[in-house]
Amino acid sequence: MRGIITVNLDTIKANVLKFRRRLGENAKVVGVVKADGYGHGAKEIANYVGAIDSFAVAGADEGEELRAVTRKPVIILGYDEAERAIRYDLTPTVWDKNQVKEISRCAEKLGKMATVAIAVDTGMNRIGVKGEREFAEVVEEIRRYKNLMISEVYSHLACGYDEDISLRQLRDFGEVTKRINGVEKSISATARATDKRFNFSAVRLGIGMYGYGENFVKPALSLCGYVVRVSKIKAGESVGYNAGYTASKPTYIATLSLGYADGIARSYTGGEVIINGKKRKIVGNVCMDYCFALSDEKVRAGDEVIFIGESGGERITAEDIAKKENTICYEVLTRLKRVKRKYVKSIL
Repeated sequence: MRGIITVNLDTIKANVLKFRRRLGENAKVVGVVKADGYGHGAKEIANYVGAIDSFAVAGADEGEELRAVTRKPVIILGYDEAERAIRYDLTPTVWDKNQVKEISRCAEKLGKMATVAIAVDTGMNRIGVKGEREFAEVVEEIRRYKNLMISEVYSHLACGYDEDISLRQLRDFGEVTKRINGVEKSISATARATDKRFNFSAVRLGIGMYGYGENFVKPALSLCGYVVRVSKIKAGESVGYNAGYTASKPTYIATLSLGYADGIARSYTGGEVIINGKKRKIVGNVCMDYCFALSDEKVRAGDEVIFIGESGGERITAEDIAKKENTICYEVLTRLKRVKRKYVKSIL
């Protein structure tokens, strides 16, 4: 085994409950579990974390997988495989009249009533209707069909931690959707979940569920590998592809069991891991299956290596890795593809 991802489902549950206490009793929580729960396991979360009212995914394939463990509402955050979405009682997002027509056609073919969500573009300029006129046209088109029902309307904050931009989007969302009632509305995600000004009838929790974005939550995922080999190289010897590191003096080098195919990016060279309770610097170019760290005579093959997690009073988070790579913790978590996961249920 190359390594192991450990996901604490009780930590995810505790994170959700912490948000719920701040949101109040009336706000629904939409758990965003796209990209296999940001690398944590969508089905396992849906099956275990009961404090979530509904789920959000990226496509119909992800939604179909959730149907094996939950009958709660599942929204697709985009327009994708209309017939598949209707067959599995998923809620696709629309922003165009042709999409509405196709969903109605599929619903008629399957003999079903279908729910749809409308995305409102308030500044992300990614998907959604833009302005009151387009919104009204899509609403009118949906209401033409007896087998369609609007379940929710939503928008997405482009810069959640920028108050001025977010308030402008909030104002635009309120203006566009002011004439529709009786449906779920949301614009707030983790970045504004605890700001009551942004809370309509629902709040989407993504990265916050997994332990990032707010200081009151805890990371639920750890990533460990192990030391494959320890060698002492001479001054002038190099390590890895393209001689990415050259020793200036005799140096112990530990070969580690994870590489970029496991989610350890090449750009993480110069970052850190924890071995035997001590932080060690990654050197040389990260390989597909391995990487290298500075070591000492006490490190042995088989020793555990913490890439994300805690040991001996030291700690590395996905946020720490993201800062080193000039990216975001979302990318760090969702690229962990090849390493096996195990699940624990205990409050840490």
